[in-house]
Amino acid sequence: MKRAVLMLLGFAATLMGADLYYYNHGKKIFLRPQKGVTTRSVGESERFCTDRGEEVTIAKRLVVKWKKGADIDALLKRYGLKRIKKMGIGDLYLLEADSVEGAIEAADRLYESSEVIFAQPDVAKRRRLR
Repeated sequence: MKRAVLMLLGFAATLMGADLYYYNHGKKIFLRPQKGVTTRSVGESERFCTDRGEEVTIAKRLVVKWKKGADIDALLKRYGLKRIKKMGIGDLYLLEADSVEGAIEAADRLYESSEVIFAQPDVAKRRRLR
């Protein structure tokens, strides 16, 4: 029942033009999809323009650093995420979602929860020469 309500709310938010965003150093970065743009990266990814005017490519992966004692397996199941690999030391993991939007949403929900220190989708910024 709870899952059905969440899915219905997500669908309604999509119809109403809900904003896509991710957190970077504690600040929301709003995203606007760039339609018809192809990427040369491996795997599924999509191009966006940020509210700062930067072009970014976001993959269906996210990086998460868990707090000590977090029930990682339950959270992975709740957000439909797969563990790809453990990165470095501590509880820093590269995870994968079913879609780019799923990775962005999962990173947002995790960051807003009390279970993680850090959660961000896999973002690549386009560099420009001056």
